[in-house]
Amino acid sequence: MILITGGFGKLGSSLIKKLNHNKIILIKRGSQYKKINKNTIELNLNNKLHLKKIFSKYKFNTLIHLAVTRNPMKIKTIRDFSTLIKDTHININILSECKNIKKIILASSVSIYQMKSFPDMIDRKIIIKDISEFIKKKTFNKRIIIKDYFEKKKMNININPLFHQKSNLRLNGSNKYINEILYTNYCEEKNVNMLILRPSRIIETEKEKQSLKK
Repeated sequence: MILITGGFGKLGSSLIKKLNHNKIILIKRGSQYKKINKNTIELNLNNKLHLKKIFSKYKFNTLIHLAVTRNPMKIKTIRDFSTLIKDTHININILSECKNIKKIILASSVSIYQMKSFPDMIDRKIIIKDISEFIKKKTFNKRIIIKDYFEKKKMNININPLFHQKSNLRLNGSNKYINEILYTNYCEEKNVNMLILRPSRIIETEKEKQSLKK
């Protein structure tokens, strides 16, 4: 059974079309714990009781964490320190309930880097293909796999975020790198395999697709 947060977002909505609906549960953001339908539960990710309830009811072996808590950028207070605290609490609460999880897929971002602009845009199909292949895998050469999509030529970086060698890490202003450390620490300790996705901007419209060709 697969638990997906952020399943109603740009990437998540495309992903669930490729998965067996009998094996997935989607979390929809809400203030109350409520079953919407066979595959959807509404709850608050920052509520420990809500998470305990869903993890006790379903036996998840895979977590796909795509939920974004610090967007959109147009909200001025979204990058305040208080929202960073909230996001960190959410991820700690989730990991505290992942006792039977064997695989974790985490949506990160190239915003962990100090760069002036992010001109690259990534087609969702590439990311969904990587997620699907990871879900199907039974054996792994490395516990932590990082897919960095920012470069013009896609790179696969098989390194541990806890021992990152890049010199331009952006340690302030982005919660994504903190999330990577939290999940990496957990996966190393609990022998859980993890795929970290680092896209820049995920394309959605035909206009965006055409801009890639320029």
